[in-house]
Amino acid sequence: GQRFIGVDPSERAVRRLDGTGVDGIVGEDAVLGREVPPESVDLVLLDHVIEHVPEPRETLARLASVLKPGGEIHGVTPNVDAWDARFFGPKWVGWHPPRHFFLFDHESFTRLAREAGLEVVSLRSDPEGASHTAVSLHTWLADRIGFVPSPGQWRLRIYPLLLLASMAITVPQLLLSKTSVMSFVLRKPAGAGADRPSA
Repeated sequence: GQRFIGVDPSERAVRRLDGTGVDGIVGEDAVLGREVPPESVDLVLLDHVIEHVPEPRETLARLASVLKPGGEIHGVTPNVDAWDARFFGPKWVGWHPPRHFFLFDHESFTRLAREAGLEVVSLRSDPEGASHTAVSLHTWLADRIGFVPSPGQWRLRIYPLLLLASMAITVPQLLLSKTSVMSFVLRKPAGAGADRPSA
């Protein structure tokens, strides 16, 4: 009785869902309101999505409208308040212009979720920050030595070494500070009905 839905603006990405048991829909988050009834979804996954949308508050509010009361949104997004974001400056991979419209720290993301009518269940540093540090380190080193390799064999060969080095940075960050990726769990309040405004 379960239904899985994948939404993506790319027709090519949606075509890749054929035969997986996931219903692919071409479009953005607004399309869900036309494809699924209000308060019918248990779980929404937003892995590195919220930073790519031009109106994140409205996106979360629209997603909240299709969630059942008590339904949740799970995801990850860059954390601009991480040590490596400050250290690498413009070389930090989290900026990712022009693809990232908005970036958050824990405080601003909590405020965003609440404005969209959602409760913050958890918001914490994610070990995926090691990958962000590795890519940032690669870009920083390439800039320092004046050589920017093309995306190919050299880059693929050095990346595992940089990832290993980055893990030595990320473990202390997880314990003492914040990594450059934060994971979140948001919940639609149990008392929130379809007739109530979501923001």
